Amino acid sequence: TEVDIEEIYPALAPAVLSHSRALRLGALRLLAATQPSDAREVFERCLAGEEVPPEVQGVRERVLRIGRVETVVKDKQRETDVGPDLCGRWFVGTHFLASSGATWLTVAI
Repeated sequence: TEVDIEEIYPALAPAVLSHSRALRLGALRLLAATQPSDAREVFERCLAGEEVPPEVQGVRERVLRIGRVETVVKDKQRETDVGPDLCGRWFVGTHFLASSGATWLTVAI
């Protein structure tokens, strides 16, 4: 049976922001298995990017897999949609993994 995104997302949102790749991957897999919705396509694209190993060789493939996530977020965004929130959390979580400490934060500023 499929679960409604609004029921499960609040519990999984912190995991998507985690520095732990395994935790992010598990949360994204659960979210991608929810009922079809506008946000589900965002979850699936983030999951596709997360499934690429975090090695230098995988950077190009990761970029290709998540290439249109911004377009999907913009096209499908509604006020109550959790897709943009998840996308932001996932990007922060993956950038935390890719750098040490708060280095990514200083680059963003």
